[in-house]
Order: sequence, then structure tokens, then C-alpha cells
Amino acid sequence: ASFYEAVEGLFVKANTNSNLENSNLEDITNRLTRLRIYQKLKKTHLMLYKTVQEMMVSYFQSFPIKRWFPCLPSLC
Repeated sequence: ASFYEAVEGLFVKANTNSNLENSNLEDITNRLTRLRIYQKLKKTHLMLYKTVQEMMVSYFQSFPIKRWFPCLPSLC
């Protein structure tokens, strides 16, 4: 939702400027590109984080806790 709001904001800002120069269009295009890249990075980062988390969980579940913490009195 925030992505679309930002895009909408950019176009509203562009339309309020009566004279659209090339530099303005370039600026908008650059900002849109940066937003898209940011969205992709964010998505990728979340996916990676989730995958690593799942891997860690399955890794620790595959070992008995006693092997990791043999000296814990509550487990001995």
C-alpha cells in the first residue's frame, strides 16, 4: 500500500508543476526505480531471513538438547 501511495504522491507532485521538464521526469523515473529496487530487496531480505530461521529451527530440532547442554542440571 505504501508503495502505491508513494507513486501516487510522485505523480500528483508532477501534475501540480505546470511545466514538466525533462529533469523532473527523470527525477520521477529515478525515484520509481529506487522504490522498485527497495521493494524487491525488502522482499528478498524477508525471504532469506525466513529461510535461515526455518533452517536453524530444523537444525536444532534434529539434535537432542542433552548433547548441546550436557551440564544443565534440569536436564541431567
